[in-house]
Amino acid sequence: MTVNKNIIVTVVLLLAFVVVLISFDLPSYSKVTLLRGEVKQAKNSIIEKEEFLVKIDQLKQVYDSRKEAIKKASYLLPIEKDIPGLIVQFEALASENGLILESINFIEKTKKRASTGGGEAAVMPGQIYKTLNVSVELYGSYASFRSFLEAIEYNVRIMDISSINFSSEKSEESSAFNFNVELEVYYQ
Repeated sequence: MTVNKNIIVTVVLLLAFVVVLISFDLPSYSKVTLLRGEVKQAKNSIIEKEEFLVKIDQLKQVYDSRKEAIKKASYLLPIEKDIPGLIVQFEALASENGLILESINFIEKTKKRASTGGGEAAVMPGQIYKTLNVSVELYGSYASFRSFLEAIEYNVRIMDISSINFSSEKSEESSAFNFNVELEVYYQ
């Protein structure tokens, strides 16, 4: 009987242990399982953020490697009008080509152009850019004026000549002309 009693006591103790285990440890086990899921989500979120940071670093490296090209592109279509810079540019272009810059006037316009397949510069549909109409009065020889026009053509800043007017001052000493050039200068 003692053997049966020992078995019964062992079974009862085992059942009591299971009951205690289920009643006290099961909620803790559920919490642990829930926390493990949250930890797994947090790890996945950290991995995604680390991958995102790696992509940002790669893009920054690409940007840094192309910084010079971006800087050059900003000269083509600057963010601001930069009227003082334009005055300096036109004065330099005129003097380098043997002309005298007599006057310069600026009028601001806003244009909205969609991308076309024609000869116009491709601009994204709906993208707004601004133009600054510039009227430049120059004095000098015809050959100097042709050099000036060529310099405008190869200038880093995007400009379109919209009209050219000229008049001559006939004198026995010189064959100089007064030139009036209307240009459109672009900016963002």
